[in-house]
Amino acid sequence: MSRRIAVAIIGMVVGTLALSAVATLVVARVSERNAAERVMRSQAEGVAELLPDLERTNPRRNRDAPTTDPTGTTDPNAAPETTTTTNRRPVIERIQQTLSLSGVTEVRLTTDGTITGDLPPPVRDQDVQRELLQSGGSTSGHRGGKLYAMAGRRLAGGDTLVAIITQPQGAFVGPTLRWFVICSVIAVLVGSFVAVVLGRRLGEPVHAVVETTRRIASGDLDARLDATRTAGDDDDELAILARSVNSMADSLQHARSQERQFLMSVSHDLRTPLTSIRGYAEAIADGASPDPAHAANVIITESRRLERLVGDLLSLARLEVNQFPLTPQVIDLGTFLDAAAAGIGPELADGSIGLQVAGAPGVHIAVDPDRLNQVIGNLLTNAAGYARTTVWLRAAAEGADALISVADDGPGIPSTDLPHVFERLYQADNQAGRRRPGSGVGLAIVSELTNAMGGRVEVRSEVGIGTTFSLRFPISPR
Repeated sequence: MSRRIAVAIIGMVVGTLALSAVATLVVARVSERNAAERVMRSQAEGVAELLPDLERTNPRRNRDAPTTDPTGTTDPNAAPETTTTTNRRPVIERIQQTLSLSGVTEVRLTTDGTITGDLPPPVRDQDVQRELLQSGGSTSGHRGGKLYAMAGRRLAGGDTLVAIITQPQGAFVGPTLRWFVICSVIAVLVGSFVAVVLGRRLGEPVHAVVETTRRIASGDLDARLDATRTAGDDDDELAILARSVNSMADSLQHARSQERQFLMSVSHDLRTPLTSIRGYAEAIADGASPDPAHAANVIITESRRLERLVGDLLSLARLEVNQFPLTPQVIDLGTFLDAAAAGIGPELADGSIGLQVAGAPGVHIAVDPDRLNQVIGNLLTNAAGYARTTVWLRAAAEGADALISVADDGPGIPSTDLPHVFERLYQADNQAGRRRPGSGVGLAIVSELTNAMGGRVEVRSEVGIGTTFSLRFPISPR
């Protein structure tokens, strides 16, 4: 993993350097050429300023003008003297030497745009911007590895003298490029070293995460990552990833612990009534029971416990897939609580637990009666498992809500367990003090059903005094 990351970083560094090198060279080349053209235009303008004076001191004579002989007389029949650029060349060469120039050429541009003289390579006829030069301007360009610049100065007669300067463009491969290549190689080496270091720094934590998640997937839920070694900064992405993996492992370990506790509790809950049912049934069958009626009642009671346990398990399975059908109805809370207490009262009486009911006649709520009866039954059964003597079932109106509370005088719930009492499969550490074993799903079903019917459930407890579960539902019109 670290090798791949290092190679990727090195590739990114080399690619970035190569791209920046090409872009830099192109920009430098264009800038160098533009700067050279600006200098050459300035030089051409300076030479063009001297051409009118050169014209006056070395004029081009008209072919039709008469010539003068050495005696001073004019001979009209003598051939006219033709003055060419040849007799001006020494002056131009002197200008080149004075200004340290090379490749200076003079041409004449007539009023009709005709060029007199030879254009130096690489200048072509279409490169001569006649209107610009006749107005005294200057221009420049490049072709075939050579640069050129030209400037014009207009004469009194209408013609324009044009000074043209040409010079070869600097070689593309020069000292600048060589130094750039050297610096690029150094940068690549430094970048490669940094890439290897970063690759190891990034790859090792990722490899540790992969190894830890592999161990967790194989069943080793004790595997954890050291977030401080994975990354030093708490806001670092690798540190956040390490904490997330550890949190996932904690959740899985907690879920497995709950699952084991649930299986042990369910096994105990199933074994106890089944043992009683089997023992009393065998005694009745063998005729060894002194009181068959009592044995039959025990069998019925234990069968109800099994039925309730199986019902809780089915309810839990339905809650997992959200398949709890609800049929809301408006019910009178006082009448409903009396009926619920009458249905569970005999079971509580068998455990020598008293039940006191205080209804709220005239208070109506919109709930599913069967589900609310299941909720209250689970709360009363849970309270009876812890109560010493009495369980209280009360209802009252508090503002816009109807409050249903189930309280007991049991040992209470420690504050560390209160946030978890409604979790599925959770059982507090004081299960040894229960009168009746539980599977750990009853309170989870209470919370799920109450929320599904639009209410909410709360719990208050004091160790040594007792626990109170409260259900709140909005009051509905009758």
